[in-house]
Formats: sequence, structure tokens, C-alpha cells
Amino acid sequence: MWAYRAAGISLPHSSGSQYTLGRPVAQSELQPGDLVFYDDGTGNPAAIQHVGM
Repeated sequence: MWAYRAAGISLPHSSGSQYTLGRPVAQSELQPGDLVFYDDGTGNPAAIQHVGM
């Protein structure tokens, strides 16, 4: 959140809320600064617990 705030972008606090923003991209399309979400392996957005950049 700090890095995005420094770039003038406001993100919600929870990873689940952040997941609903933007658009999904394939792993091969990831760019620096993209958010990567981690869940329990089910693919259920409600199971997202962590996010990395």
C-alpha cells in the first residue's frame, strides 16, 4: 500500500478488496508493480489471505 500511495494510487486495506480492482493478467504478462494474490489453492476469491507485489 505504501508503494502505491507514493505513486498517488489509493488501495483498500484488505487483500480481498484489492483483488476486485484492476484486471487479471496471465502470469506471463506480469509487470513490475502488479499485485499477486495468494489463496488456499481453491481459486475462491474469498480465500485470498495474502498479496505480494
